[in-house]
Amino acid sequence: RRPAVNPEAYGHYLRGQYYYVRSEEREDHLKAEQELERSIQLDPGFAPAYAELSEVHSVTWWLFHDRTEQRVTKAREAAEVALHLGPDLPETRRALGFFYLWCHLDFDQALRELEAARKMMPNNARIYWGMALVQRRQGKLEQSLANLTKAYELNPLSLELASSAALTYGMAHNLKEAVRYYDISIRLDPDWPNLHAAKASAILFLSGDIAQARAAIEPDLKIVKKITP
Repeated sequence: RRPAVNPEAYGHYLRGQYYYVRSEEREDHLKAEQELERSIQLDPGFAPAYAELSEVHSVTWWLFHDRTEQRVTKAREAAEVALHLGPDLPETRRALGFFYLWCHLDFDQALRELEAARKMMPNNARIYWGMALVQRRQGKLEQSLANLTKAYELNPLSLELASSAALTYGMAHNLKEAVRYYDISIRLDPDWPNLHAAKASAILFLSGDIAQARAAIEPDLKIVKKITP
């Protein structure tokens, strides 16, 4: 059951979602912030927009785009408004989960909030991804991988989910799966150079195969040669 929402506000909300998940670049998160603030201006009672804005503020803090206390305050205040307007909405509990994870490293509380969100919205990939991030930091790699693979099954076009799975399989010393997910990530965005380097690192550290690692990083080397005077 969803509350009625201003259609124009909903459009800005969707664009905010798009920019939020498009990349980890500050420019995209700034656009997401602007779109969500516009959504709230048009419909101040639309709780999901506040929840999404809270997540954007939290990730902006987490990625060191803005490490001021004001940013944490903005994340908390947006989550509090979302909680007031929609205490039973899964988006609200998910936002609180990421707030506790990214702004406070409170893993237990983050998991409680994300688990509550999962029960209400069991097919949302971002919830499983959040749970996986918490569990990875707790060293619970098996649980983390189970949630990451579930998240990827729900959203197989997500570069973020595929690359997170690749990284986590590497941490679990499962080279075969790490390379498979790096290959998936590269197919999703072949021009993203960090993926080739990450795949080469996984091969090098997990198998010691220098030739295979060199072949994996070759696309990056070609890019460097093109831009180096």
